[in-house]
Amino acid sequence: RDLCLSNPLLDFDEMIFVTKHGNIEGVLQCWNYGYGVDRGGGLFKVSGFKQGRPHIENVLENSVVKNGRLQGTQLSARGAFNIPTLDYDGETIVFSYVEKTGLRLSWPRDVLEAFTEQTCFHLFKVKADGSGLVQLSDGRRNDYHPCFLPSGRIVFVSDRRNIMDRCQGGRPFKE
Repeated sequence: RDLCLSNPLLDFDEMIFVTKHGNIEGVLQCWNYGYGVDRGGGLFKVSGFKQGRPHIENVLENSVVKNGRLQGTQLSARGAFNIPTLDYDGETIVFSYVEKTGLRLSWPRDVLEAFTEQTCFHLFKVKADGSGLVQLSDGRRNDYHPCFLPSGRIVFVSDRRNIMDRCQGGRPFKE
């Protein structure tokens, strides 16, 4: 750890991260289906780690969603968080969050019944100081793994094609 952090190219002493728990299957692809992840976790910022005095801060501790279906609510460990990304200026974070988790439906019921607005991951954007929390996506499909482009636009992975696995071929199933 000390050797890695001593790299002069790592000229920062602050990082963002999410904490999260398990999922239904215990396999990578299931981390992206909101209905199947376990509740818990959050979006955090750690500073002072290079000096060996880490300070951890809950970015969303006092944040309230300003728009969309979840307007007026706080995102909490009652739901679950997925991979965050930081804008090039280091001031804005985009991440995915699901409000209702832990459904244990077997296939194909999971495909046909588990995809609701409450059980899918949706994208949110917030300033690094926790202000300006807004919902960017909603619906009956999971949106996750966001990434800022140099232009400021955001790209992300979604299962809107109605296929469960990113590597799954063939024709999409119909709802």
